[in-house]
Amino acid sequence: MRPERLSKIVARSILYHNGSKYLIRPYSSSSSVKPSSLSIKINEETELMNPKIKIVKQNVLNSKGMLIDKYHELIDSKNFRYDRKQFDTLFLLSSFYRQILDYQISNKPSWSNNKLSTFFKKFLKSNPENEMPKIKSIYLYGGVGCGKTMIMDLIYNSIPENKLKQRIHFNKFMLNVHRSIHEIKQIDKFKDQDPIQVLCDDLIDKIHFLFFDEFQVTDIADAMLMSRLFTGLIQRGMVVFFTSNRVPTDLYKNGLQRDLFLPFIDYIHKVCQIIHIDSSIDYRKIASKSENRVYFNSDYESEFLNELITNIMPKGAVLEPKIIEILGRKVYLEQTYKNLLVTSYSFICQEARGSVDYLEFCKLFDTIVMKDIPFIDMKNGDSLRRFITFVDALYDNNIRFICSGKASSPQYLFDLTERKNIGEHTSKLEDEYFSIDRTISRLIDMQSESYLNKTKNLFK
Repeated sequence: MRPERLSKIVARSILYHNGSKYLIRPYSSSSSVKPSSLSIKINEETELMNPKIKIVKQNVLNSKGMLIDKYHELIDSKNFRYDRKQFDTLFLLSSFYRQILDYQISNKPSWSNNKLSTFFKKFLKSNPENEMPKIKSIYLYGGVGCGKTMIMDLIYNSIPENKLKQRIHFNKFMLNVHRSIHEIKQIDKFKDQDPIQVLCDDLIDKIHFLFFDEFQVTDIADAMLMSRLFTGLIQRGMVVFFTSNRVPTDLYKNGLQRDLFLPFIDYIHKVCQIIHIDSSIDYRKIASKSENRVYFNSDYESEFLNELITNIMPKGAVLEPKIIEILGRKVYLEQTYKNLLVTSYSFICQEARGSVDYLEFCKLFDTIVMKDIPFIDMKNGDSLRRFITFVDALYDNNIRFICSGKASSPQYLFDLTERKNIGEHTSKLEDEYFSIDRTISRLIDMQSESYLNKTKNLFK
């Protein structure tokens, strides 16, 4: 469907709803590329309404589509608030969801052969519109805690199980990609073939709908790989749902050799529907309750943290060292008890560790205690990056996180004054700075009753 036709349909079917106001605008950037996608910003002020008010239920019931029905169920559930922006976003995505239910990927030849791959690239350059996907993927972005993940999960969980779907955190996905490419290069029969195209052929046989939480680009290796990987997957018919805190034009901002990454941003605008939830409300902070306390001041409350550790372990149990192996490396853990790990900020963030280590910790432990988080110096980029990646891994795997730090509460752990004095060291960390708000929000949400209810029970 042509974008101007879609624009008219959206305007007729959605703009009048509940008096909501939308800003529908074509994308423009310095790249001078005119994408065929539609960029939609939901910019009305959010209204929080009691879910028991009849008018809210009536609006929901009058709307067609299973997504709205699912949202109605959430409204009636405990501790869930009606949010007009979330509602309108789901209303907008109802068409996307109905398309998914009937979607079938066409049988296409493998493109892993070098000659076919070269021919296809030339063909794509001369005829860019001929390979538009049947269903546009989704790029949903907005501030922390505004409901992006909830919306994505609602759609994902509503897709029938017989569909080939996968939901995964972006960092974990890219880790698997790098590992798979390395393994493909070791196989003789793929010696003369492009390993990325071989991987794309393999993935499309297993996944038709790929859902990413917290899409971001901070690593040059990922940035250089991403364009070829996702272009290959979408050309084969895969539908991707991205959530991100960043507008696409800000991805990999100030990154090394970013000019090589810019064509991928243009590609995102061509094959994705861009939707912005412009909300200033962070529901993670609203949901947090003081009685579920998991953060302690390291200067004055260390004894309380130690007492908590003692209380959550069975009587007479003691913390013991443990050696684990990660990709052939032996890692010594000083204090563990079954699925409980007690560690420190220096061990996790100031030593050479990365996503693979943190994901392995999440597999082995259901509760992780981190002691002595300092005021995080914004000039120490490696430690900052590791801490953000570590919290993301814990949050995505529903790990109970208990910690102590110099600050009185998580939102004061970072020295945000450095953001105002952008220099050489700060411009290189632009993406990490942008992720700080998400990290703070997640640390706060980890204290909430709703999050703790998702974590596993200790020692069971």
